[in-house]
Amino acid sequence: HVVPERGAQQREQVRELFFTRTTPAALVDAATARMQSESYLAFLDMLILDRPKPRPLDVPVLVLGAGEDPIFPTPDVTATAAAWGTEPVVLPDIGHDVMLDVGWERVAETLATWVLGQLED
Repeated sequence: HVVPERGAQQREQVRELFFTRTTPAALVDAATARMQSESYLAFLDMLILDRPKPRPLDVPVLVLGAGEDPIFPTPDVTATAAAWGTEPVVLPDIGHDVMLDVGWERVAETLATWVLGQLED
């Protein structure tokens, strides 16, 4: 998540990591303006120090992924879902920042539909 430089290069790095090729420049620019360096310890923690340890659960689990996410690509989402004993839901044409990218409404609708479905069960 570390984006080292400001300017056009940083904007393109933010697009590549968090959005899609078709995300409007205004959204990418707004996110770029708020970008800051990631804590190295937090980065290590995410990668190797404090990995999730799936265990059998008696509650439903939703594993939701973005089809255009280079940080957690679809095979990782699929493996995570399998580890939790569920099927993944991968939304195409959306980047890592699912709630900031174009199409966030599909993400919210998918999540709301899943939650409401659990209430009916």
